[in-house]
Order: sequence, then structure tokens, then C-alpha cells
Amino acid sequence: MRRASAAAVLLLVLGWASVAQAKTGVVFIHGKGASSLANESTARAYWTEDMIRATTKGYAIPSLICHYDGIQFMWVAGGQVAGQIYDWMMANAIDDIVVETHSFGGVVIRWILSNPTYDSRYQPIINRLRWVNSIAPPNKGSEAADLAGTLSGSWLTGWLVDLVGQNTDSTKNCRTDWMSYYNQYYLKGTSGRPAL
Repeated sequence: MRRASAAAVLLLVLGWASVAQAKTGVVFIHGKGASSLANESTARAYWTEDMIRATTKGYAIPSLICHYDGIQFMWVAGGQVAGQIYDWMMANAIDDIVVETHSFGGVVIRWILSNPTYDSRYQPIINRLRWVNSIAPPNKGSEAADLAGTLSGSWLTGWLVDLVGQNTDSTKNCRTDWMSYYNQYYLKGTSGRPAL
């Protein structure tokens, strides 16, 4: 009995030691928007220095501000984001990742988590994720995206949608009917997929 107790204590200590030695990093993934979000400084401004500083405990925790073309489909954005995360985590020996997302960024990381074999970089990223904080992701779609789709279908109102830059692939991804389809067949947390 003593040996079993000693072994349990040793395993507990080793488990705590491995957690203590983990190198944590924070990843920020912005929402949809303009193609200018593919620029790192634009993506950084999206989050604001105050948010980045607070989340990283005064920049003490390594961080990555992902930047991708905010008008792309979730799988295109997922490839851009995965490339940045993979290179960053490998170069900095990050083995514990916390992800902060906003809006469409939550859909992008959900695509990555839901499709681990779609891209060879996805599974190594998934293996290092501790948790994801998603602020207002359109997981069931967005009525605003539906409206943009409705308005863009008319010659009379289509110019308005184009004018405000909402007739994009990421907007189409966010339509409620499209998200219903993705939720049914492609995204984690739905029937036939692992739980979120």
C-alpha cells in the first residue's frame, strides 16, 4: 500500500513539474474585415496595445498577433493562421497555447480544431492548445451576413454592399444557412464531431 501511495505522489510531482516547465504563449486571431488585416501592424491595431499588454501580463508572456486577409473563406484564413502559429511555436519552443479570438477569428480556429488532417500543421497546433477564448464568434451565422447576401443579390442594392465591402467570402461563410451546413458536416462541436 505504501508503494502505491509513493508511486502516486511521484506521478503527481512529475505531472506538476511538467506543467511548470511548459512554455506558454498567447495567440490573437482577429475577425473578418478588410484585406488590409493581412498586414501585421493593422492586425495589431485591431487588438490595441492595451488589450495585448493586459493579456500578456505586461508583455511577459510571449504572444503572436495573427494577421490574415479578413475577406477570405475560413479554410483559407485557417491556412494563413496555422502557418503563423506553427512557425512561431516551433521557433519559440511554445508548448502551451492560449488563443484569444474575436468574431470570425473564432470560426477560423474552430475550422482548425475541427479538421486536424486538413493541413499537416493543424494537429501539432491542436496538441499544444490549452484553451480558446472566443469573443462573439458567429458559430450559428450572422443576420448581418444574411442581409449582405440578400442586398447583394439585387442590382438595385448590390452596389451598397460592394461599397461597404461586405460582399466577401468571409461574409458568405458567416451567413446562417452556410454556417448551418458547416455545423452539420465540417465543424467541431456538431453531430458526428468531437465536442468543443
